[in-house]
Amino acid sequence: MCPALPSPAAPVTPPVNAVSKPGVNGALIVLKGAQSGMTIGPARVTAGYRAVEAESGSSLRDSSITGLTAVVERDGIRLRDAQRVTIENFDLRMRAELQTGGNLPEGIAITSGSGIVIRNGTLSGFRMVEVPGKYTNGDGIATEGKSSGTITNVTSSINTDGGYDLKGTWTLDNVTAEANSRNFRFWDSITARTITSANPVQAHIWVNATGPQTIVIDKLIATSTTDAPILRVENDHPVSITIKSCVLDVPAGTEFLFNAGGNRSKFSFGPGCKLP
Repeated sequence: MCPALPSPAAPVTPPVNAVSKPGVNGALIVLKGAQSGMTIGPARVTAGYRAVEAESGSSLRDSSITGLTAVVERDGIRLRDAQRVTIENFDLRMRAELQTGGNLPEGIAITSGSGIVIRNGTLSGFRMVEVPGKYTNGDGIATEGKSSGTITNVTSSINTDGGYDLKGTWTLDNVTAEANSRNFRFWDSITARTITSANPVQAHIWVNATGPQTIVIDKLIATSTTDAPILRVENDHPVSITIKSCVLDVPAGTEFLFNAGGNRSKFSFGPGCKLP
């Protein structure tokens, strides 16, 4: 039995002129068709299913979403096809009531795109009710396979699946994950400068390779009061993982590497990346 995730911090009190659009798909803005050159925000959303929604088949190019603070029922931002889009200066939180059924909650969800920049923000509390025998989802940032970009100066916490659940090719720097089930979940190749992981339920870094995969992390800072492994590798694919340096503060008996992926994985660990 995994320990329960803590409750998210209370959201900031919104101003009087905040936007409130509750309902089946209430949102600050719904993107339709091909859109470009947009600036969405600053804005504060106090109620809504999503804050920014993109309809199926829509695209957003050469645009920015900036200064968005939102408390939502399901997702903060969902984009289908994003090209050269910047998401910055945000605070996205899910309501206190947990999601149920097939409505998996995500702070930022991106289906496809390139040249995407996500920076300077927080995501918290995208959670689902745990149902025995069913997978419990809920991610801070979730990207799909045909996506790429950078994530910088972001904190993702208290989500019932991944703090960062990343498919596609992404570069990370100064990102923090805390008290998620899996703080970092990587499906494809990742380049990271400094990442910080604190108190996950199941793993600090969980690698779910779907094919050949290369992960390079310059510096990993991991602290915990749980015995979740630092690095867990799933699936039998050629995986190369390099962690150049570590700062670790975890309980005695914690595993640095739990390799369930077979013998095709290759590892290189630098100073500090070893537990007694």
